[in-house]
Amino acid sequence: MESTFFRGSPETIGADNLAARIVAEARKQIGKHPYLWGAKGCGPTDPQDCSGALRCWILAGGGKDIGWGSWGQRRWCQADGVKVPAPYRAGDLLFWMNQTASEPGGPETPSHVGIATGEGTVLEETATYGNVVETLVMGRWDKPYVEAWRIQEWSM
Repeated sequence: MESTFFRGSPETIGADNLAARIVAEARKQIGKHPYLWGAKGCGPTDPQDCSGALRCWILAGGGKDIGWGSWGQRRWCQADGVKVPAPYRAGDLLFWMNQTASEPGGPETPSHVGIATGEGTVLEETATYGNVVETLVMGRWDKPYVEAWRIQEWSM
């Protein structure tokens, strides 16, 4: 199956690119932060949830504060970004959308967020693995209920 990601590492798309710096910062955190729903600390070993981790990665990479909570981060993307289909590029924000009314927030509400690396993987802080991990797009992230947003100023 063909990858749904833009092929290009942070090294090949340019270190001065904000998206590349954010992805590089996120990779530095693999295995360092235990998962805790609602946690948003940016300290060296603070617990984080998915949106707290994303916020810290963006700030460490030189981006602006997008707030905490996948719902609020999606609203920020709706104001400052553009919704994009695959192929995804490094720095695209991926939201896992609820599918049923029984899920918190109801259908079409984001319940998880990660960031595309541009190399066929997603960086995410997840309860499934209990820490910051890099996962393949095939499987969890290639579903029709994943919504992707590109922040144009990150790619300049």
